[in-house]
Amino acid sequence: MRLAAVFEQQRAERICKEIEEQEFEEAQVFLQETEKHLKRGKRKPILDGEKLTKQTLLEQAMSEQLKERQEQEKRLQKVAKTMNHMERAKREEAAPLIEAAFQRRLLEEKVLHEREQQLEVELSRQHHDGDLKEKNSLARMLENYSGLEAGKGYQVQENILCEV
Repeated sequence: MRLAAVFEQQRAERICKEIEEQEFEEAQVFLQETEKHLKRGKRKPILDGEKLTKQTLLEQAMSEQLKERQEQEKRLQKVAKTMNHMERAKREEAAPLIEAAFQRRLLEEKVLHEREQQLEVELSRQHHDGDLKEKNSLARMLENYSGLEAGKGYQVQENILCEV
């Protein structure tokens, strides 16, 4: 019986040792893969005395990823700040140029508006002169027509009376 208990204990120890070895091998593979994916070699060295387990490696990988993200975010913020400064400087340099272009465009539009107004006045004057000529012509025609009508009107009334 004692022999069976010792045998069971040795078996359990052997199984635990095999599991630890398998976890160690998996941790080594995971460690190699994470080192491949790291862009920079700022990895904290793992001491030989430190026990390598999946959990510790995962925790280290997560903390390194978090640090990397934070560093990238800081770099991005710095670049964004620099870009904002550059854009502001560019706007400040461009402001007088924009103002000059605006004033030039305003002057061009003013000249164009005055020219269009002059053309409009000239066109209106031409229409008015044409309308006056037509009015005078129609007035003369009306006088001639009225004179003829007056004579015809008498004849038309006689024709009506004669027919009755």
